[in-house]
Amino acid sequence: MSKWKEWKLSSSLKSILLMLILILVQLIWFSIQSPYFLKIGNIVNISRQIAEIGIIAIPTAILIIAGSIDMSMASTLGFCAMAFGMMMNGGIPIWAAAVLTILVGAAIGVFNGFFVAVLNIPGIVSTIGSMVLIRGMCYIINRGNPVNGFSEGFIKFGYADVLGIPVSFLVMTLLFAAAAILLQRTNFGVKVYAIGNNEVSTRFCGIKTNRFMWGLFILNGMLIALASIFLLARLGSAEANLGQNYDLDVLASVLIGGISILGGKGNITGAFLGLLVIGILRNGLNIIGVSVLYQSIILGVLLILTAAKWKKVKD
Repeated sequence: MSKWKEWKLSSSLKSILLMLILILVQLIWFSIQSPYFLKIGNIVNISRQIAEIGIIAIPTAILIIAGSIDMSMASTLGFCAMAFGMMMNGGIPIWAAAVLTILVGAAIGVFNGFFVAVLNIPGIVSTIGSMVLIRGMCYIINRGNPVNGFSEGFIKFGYADVLGIPVSFLVMTLLFAAAAILLQRTNFGVKVYAIGNNEVSTRFCGIKTNRFMWGLFILNGMLIALASIFLLARLGSAEANLGQNYDLDVLASVLIGGISILGGKGNITGAFLGLLVIGILRNGLNIIGVSVLYQSIILGVLLILTAAKWKKVKD
């Protein structure tokens, strides 16, 4: 058992070191390609652009470690943003609309969690269905029209900062720190890893795995709703297709960061570093003029390589 722990620690450290080296290589390469890349303004842009993705990546990482996944995250993000905007336009105070939006996210989490925890349908199957359903609702609730016309104060909030650091990035960082503590220092983390490694054995140990997984989906929905608030404030408008391709960046960040798609392995620090890798890559490719289509191909290749790595580990 001690040797296994040593291997696990070594594997985790190797993954983190690999991420750090990759980040360093990216910084050097893109700074050579563009003198603008390492300027303070662009660094702030990167931190602001990855904030919403990072907030969603946290519960996604936890779900994957626990052996499940939510494929409806992008649709939920768009639906919550539109719901939030419509509530503000309807005269509801911003703070109340924000609370209600998080409750909307929680309700979606209850819906998704029901199929996984009660009906025992794999998350990847049930949430693909809810992905299509929720995206359709995005088109219905405002008849396909964009939601905009928000107050100037709300728009300014999207670009608010503390000592030059975007508020959204600070919130994301605090959430990552809290998640790291929960996963590594509390019984919550023990349950997450135990369920991801062997749900049946965990259930025989007396842990109510179904109820626990349901709670993870509710948490997932709430944090996606929180991300939608920051995203709407930053963009100033929400359309029915808002959030598309965010799921690709979230999954790439989590899996490239060393979290096993098979469940039970990985840590939140790796997910954070994976987020930085994807954020720097996206920004750098945009600066040097690489098409979004080619960027998707690059991310797809990275995801395939990551999946191949975990297949090798399983064998």
